[in-house]
Amino acid sequence: FTYLIVPHSGRWSDARMFDQVERLNLPVEVAQVGPHDGDLPQELSFFSVDPIDLSLCGMKPAEDGNGVVLRLLNPTEREVPASISAWKPIKEAQLISLNERNVVEELAPGGQSVSFTAPAKKILTVRLVLDR
Repeated sequence: FTYLIVPHSGRWSDARMFDQVERLNLPVEVAQVGPHDGDLPQELSFFSVDPIDLSLCGMKPAEDGNGVVLRLLNPTEREVPASISAWKPIKEAQLISLNERNVVEELAPGGQSVSFTAPAKKILTVRLVLDR
């Protein structure tokens, strides 16, 4: 067992305990590759999620081959305004069901970002189709 004791005041969500647990259980792994051809810069963030309260739990190709699916978790006890930014312009964005079969809500992307509301204590599945 691994334990983490973090003194804090107030509620666990206000102390960002979810972030502490993720850092403990999911340390960053670094990999190095040799020089090769390509057009990406040396540093690049494929996606960023705001606010920091939201956790990006997974990323994968969509089951139907159309876009990428991001799984987000809002572990807090409050609804939060959220946004996802991508390294390319977003053509389409949708909140979809966990099994990716139903569109829950069409989202309106604006350039390289899309905004939506993340309900309290919910897992969200977001499909993004990016410009090529």
